[in-house]
Amino acid sequence: MLLWFNPPFSKNTQSNIGRQFLHLISKHFPKGHTLHKIFNKNTCKVSCSCMSNMATIIKRHNVMILNPQVLAANQGCNCRIKANCPLDGACLTPSVVYKATVLTEDEPPMHYIGMTEHEFKTRYRNHKLSFNNPKYAAATTLSSHIWDLKKP
Repeated sequence: MLLWFNPPFSKNTQSNIGRQFLHLISKHFPKGHTLHKIFNKNTCKVSCSCMSNMATIIKRHNVMILNPQVLAANQGCNCRIKANCPLDGACLTPSVVYKATVLTEDEPPMHYIGMTEHEFKTRYRNHKLSFNNPKYAAATTLSSHIWDLKKP
């Protein structure tokens, strides 16, 4: 098990904060201490993290709020085989209302209308999971109907 201490990087820092941190570990968790197995120089590592500055964070947030069409344009499809995409290249579209039709030889078609808050692809994947795994048979009305059809 490794514990990482990631102080933000700054050229303005005069002290060696990593060395001071490891010195504090050695001082407060000496060899006889009960927590020395967890907190020592071999299990605690230091690495500076490079974070975005405040101007970049605010600019990214403003672009996201003021230009929602930019986000929508970036969303499309990440299917490996584009021909198998459930929405013809738009499976990453969020907030979709969809209609599923269950066709059987014995019964009339059953229509299921659903909606998803997240990407459609995630919802589609969850439906497929509930069709194949009995543990999730009662997850949705559609999966309950599919499992009723599977019963002999």
